[in-house]
Amino acid sequence: VFDMDNVEAWTEEYKGLMKTNVYCRIRPIGKDGHDIGQAVDKQLDGWTEESVFVKGHKREEYTWPSIVLTPEAEQEETFKAVMYDPVDAWIMNATNVMLFAYG
Repeated sequence: VFDMDNVEAWTEEYKGLMKTNVYCRIRPIGKDGHDIGQAVDKQLDGWTEESVFVKGHKREEYTWPSIVLTPEAEQEETFKAVMYDPVDAWIMNATNVMLFAYG
């Protein structure tokens, strides 16, 4: 467990590791839109380049993404945004990388 009061000490220990990035890709809507399904507790209510807004009981802003890829983002743009740094770290620096995709 990291001691959050001593952040500088443990960040120095892990210097040289890649920064963790979190990407959020807003799924493109199909030609026919979305099918009407069951009611959901939360739904997408908008986004900026660095945050996502979700509407539920109240409107919440999630600022954890490093970058938000919009529905207009092409596959190539998405690949370049997400994969270039990990692939570079793996090939050039022999650094282990992990990619986790959900959704």
